[in-house]
Amino acid sequence: MLAPRDRALLSAAVQRGFLPPAEAEALATRYAGPAGGILEALLQTGRLSAAQANALRAPSTLTPGSTAPGSTAPGSTAPGSAAQSGTDRYRPGSSASSGSSVPPGSTPGSDSGFAPRGWNPGSATPGTARYGGGTPGTGRWSDGANTASHDTTGSRAPGDLLSATQRTRGPQIPGVQIEEELGRGGMGAVFRGVHLESKRTVAVKVLLKAGERRIARFEREAQAMERLDHPNIIDLVMTGTDRGQPYIVMEYVTGGDLEQAKSEGLSLQRTLEIMAQVARAVDHAHQAGILHRDLKPANVLLDAAGEPRVTDFGLAKILDRETQLTQTNAVLGTPYYMAPEQVRGEGFCEKTDVYSLGVMLYELLTGEFPITGSNRIELFNAIQFEAPRPPHEHEPSIPLELSHFVLWALEKDAAKRPTCVELAEGLEALAAGRTPELLPPSL
Repeated sequence: MLAPRDRALLSAAVQRGFLPPAEAEALATRYAGPAGGILEALLQTGRLSAAQANALRAPSTLTPGSTAPGSTAPGSTAPGSAAQSGTDRYRPGSSASSGSSVPPGSTPGSDSGFAPRGWNPGSATPGTARYGGGTPGTGRWSDGANTASHDTTGSRAPGDLLSATQRTRGPQIPGVQIEEELGRGGMGAVFRGVHLESKRTVAVKVLLKAGERRIARFEREAQAMERLDHPNIIDLVMTGTDRGQPYIVMEYVTGGDLEQAKSEGLSLQRTLEIMAQVARAVDHAHQAGILHRDLKPANVLLDAAGEPRVTDFGLAKILDRETQLTQTNAVLGTPYYMAPEQVRGEGFCEKTDVYSLGVMLYELLTGEFPITGSNRIELFNAIQFEAPRPPHEHEPSIPLELSHFVLWALEKDAAKRPTCVELAEGLEALAAGRTPELLPPSL
């Protein structure tokens, strides 16, 4: 049962427009982490920015008589619903584990950016379309790091690129008619519009606040998308800057995301088909010299037919073709999906993305993460040194060959992992009931 303080924090998040009522109510019933850990969980899953979490921690937030989640309507959501193929739903075991405590030395609700063990990341609100990690109607924008929240009270923050008029009516993008705002947060906002020349419904992503780091990331995402042309990667329509305001116009997808589809249930065959398509899309990016670096179910959108679209290239790295590995001292990405070399800050390569695909596959099949920990340090150590439990031990219905393919993608040594193509071919064969031509070394 949700602790009173956690419920009060959810209520405050709804009242301030940080969370939709329905999503808050779902979180209130699904949360299985330690008391006082709801903010950490919301931060980890990108539902709140650091600034929003800090605002909720203020003493004035928890006032007597707070309303329960669902009492207000903070924002609208984009139309549509997650489309599922197949009638039999594969429902893996719950990812909630029994009552772990708050780690020693940590403060309940502290901004660690880590979701405690027992927290089920859940899904986006049904019927929403998500772009770049943001959730429509929630007042949030996830940019892969804890960023300052955008001020939606009407005052214009320093560096805010949208005027008061633009915040009300939407930005003025040449050749695009803006129809409605889908969501916003600390880094950007997303609008639904119509590309006038093609009459195509599009999503318009704009940068809200100027800053060298944010502008560089926004430009990197646009550059990555310009180099990619694949049926399972979100389609770029146009990009540019208008009166100092950077924007990206992209394909509008209404089927929700893979995080949502996971919670609703996917057939085993459909899970393999989707992940094979995602693996081939990631391989296409690799062939173009681009590493995604933040692959997770929330960054895979589904169209109305349930076909996947990889999105959010905001953390993408455009490789120097002279080298196979990009060196960095930064730890980038979402903790549970990070490869051992990633948490060590050693660098990134194509096999780093393969590891993230392995985590996604493991999660979709079992309902759990392959590696867990009660805090960030414990998790990072476990990612480097602990072997994941074989998927078929969680779910006996998982074929042994498939279980070995998942573990192959999760090898600690990047050199031992399969390529995206090898992973895709194996999943395609298993989905079709065939024995893969290339089997994991463990078989």
